[in-house]
Amino acid sequence: MVFIVAIIREGQKLIAGESYHRNVQIALGDERLEVHLEERIRQVRRQLTAEDRAKGYYTANQTWTQEKVPTGELVLKVKEPERYRDPKEWRETEDAPLEGQLNDVTAQIAGMYESIRLRRAREAEERERQWKAAEERRLAEVERKRETIRFRRLMSHCDSWRAAGDIRALVAAIEASPLAAEKPEEFRAWKSWALGHAERIDPLRDDELFDQKVDDYDVCAMRD
Repeated sequence: MVFIVAIIREGQKLIAGESYHRNVQIALGDERLEVHLEERIRQVRRQLTAEDRAKGYYTANQTWTQEKVPTGELVLKVKEPERYRDPKEWRETEDAPLEGQLNDVTAQIAGMYESIRLRRAREAEERERQWKAAEERRLAEVERKRETIRFRRLMSHCDSWRAAGDIRALVAAIEASPLAAEKPEEFRAWKSWALGHAERIDPLRDDELFDQKVDDYDVCAMRD
């Protein structure tokens, strides 16, 4: 952790009362951590003076104000740049300078990288699980549509089969009636035309009657 040592050593040159902070990033592979070094600031209550009141910033009943006072003590924070959770933090004191805590800093940063790795692995597994679930739903929906199309074809065949039978029955009934004998030429032409349509729509004459394949285009174009 030489880079941290260098930052801390520079930070130790702080002039009393000077505000200080520094941000850097460290990377392990594609993962990054943001390292933030700053001086701890302490809130101090101070009695207002006549000069303060002359500035007109305070109410008539106010007798004190809060001031931010630099302590000269460094605080090291480490967090993931894109996450806003509380960072890991190390504070130095008179008895425990920040440089003396570097072994703990190094160990915990290594632990943070391991936590990131494990989280990324869990997230990848979850994305894979969600993708598989979505793909299963998609395939099930596609198969549902294919089966709906097959069923609609079946019902259409039933309708066509009944219609072909009705046409043939009508032709036979007319042929047995006096009407066919009265106009034999016209009846023969009409009979040929009518039976031609019966043949055309009769599913029993369809070589593809048992074909249950459904094109992807038909699936995409289907509306429930």
